[in-house]
Amino acid sequence: MDANFIWWMALEPLGVGRTNARWGLSYAPGAMAGMADPDAFCNTIREVIETATEEDKEMVERIQIGSQFATETTGLLHAPLELNIKEFNAYLATQTKQ
Repeated sequence: MDANFIWWMALEPLGVGRTNARWGLSYAPGAMAGMADPDAFCNTIREVIETATEEDKEMVERIQIGSQFATETTGLLHAPLELNIKEFNAYLATQTKQ
């Protein structure tokens, strides 16, 4: 998220080893009004996001391979980069307890 735009990604698992991924950008109307070349700005942001998603894709593919390793031991998260994951997992745990 940025003051001028939000980048979203939707991941839809299709089966073991298959996921449909879509992403998009939404801009605040006022943010684009004062720019000299809004199209150039959009293209730059798109290029950054394409690079980031390619890097993410590689990591997700590696995680998929690693998740097939049969072990009961929980792995470690890389704090602080994955702190949001840890907090979300804790939130889900509180919401799914019966």
